Amino acid sequence: MIELLETIRMRLEKVVKMKPGQNLLVISDTYARSKAMAQAFTEVANSIGIRAVLLMIDPLANIGQEPPPCVGAAMKSVDVVIEFGERSTSGHSTARKEATAVGVKYYVMHTDVSEDYYRTPVSIEDLERVKAQTERFCEMMTRSSIAKVTTPYGTDITMSLERREAIPIHPLTNSGVGSLQDYAEAAISPVEGTTEGLVAVDASVRSWGYVLRTPIRFEVKKGRVQIETVTSDVAEEAEKFRAILRLDGNASNCAAELGLGTSHTASRILRGDVMGDYGTAGHVHLAVGRNDDIGGKTYSKVHNDVLMTRATVTLDGVCVIEKGEIVMK
Repeated sequence: MIELLETIRMRLEKVVKMKPGQNLLVISDTYARSKAMAQAFTEVANSIGIRAVLLMIDPLANIGQEPPPCVGAAMKSVDVVIEFGERSTSGHSTARKEATAVGVKYYVMHTDVSEDYYRTPVSIEDLERVKAQTERFCEMMTRSSIAKVTTPYGTDITMSLERREAIPIHPLTNSGVGSLQDYAEAAISPVEGTTEGLVAVDASVRSWGYVLRTPIRFEVKKGRVQIETVTSDVAEEAEKFRAILRLDGNASNCAAELGLGTSHTASRILRGDVMGDYGTAGHVHLAVGRNDDIGGKTYSKVHNDVLMTRATVTLDGVCVIEKGEIVMK
């Protein structure tokens, strides 16, 4: 327990860089791991002079759902927000967007792994390397016009990035949105209506809680998933994915996000649809649904990520990831 508390203190002081007297809002869902970690962070923060308050909320039904209005208001009145959630968090909500717009730093910690993961410290040197890799990707994505993603499982898709700005998400963030431990990605919202091709989701669908046994495949035309083309050898999974796409008129928007994992310290072994899998260097994810919180123009009640492995990614014809390995130095 002592080593966990010391690791929490290091994160607050050296990673988040909070000072005594600053205001911290800790948000947690009601799952046991979330509550335990959130309470530990709150207690450590208060012990070193940070003014920390813990708010407990019911688990959000899906990624993109808004937290209660009182929580959204509180998020805008502090210096830093740290949110713990086992399946979904408010990272893609209007509440988070409004908070970071007024200068609040928002960090997310997904508790879909054991406490041992958070007990293990990651060196500042490793985090600086993760930061550099993430920001290099973001610079290139922001300059690029066309992204192409292919995988051995059948994904072959292109999308326009024209005049869209990539967001670096990593522990040492200055962008307002970050993560703790070693999660990192370069994220961008492709231009609506430009995505074309085939997608084969070979790893996981975010919040389902397990690694897929067989890919889910679908066609995208003019930026929309063609719902009738969704297939899988597991019929229940195909229908479950179709249900996401029917949640509202914009849930089928694809790709709401193109995310490139950039953390060299994250495990390359799929752990069962944990958020860390999406930040692993060389892993690639797309999202359906909402993107107006990350630079796009589309609102939806849902933002749902799907993960692919062994992907090859080119930006304006330049290969940056080849078969799941980063090749851009």
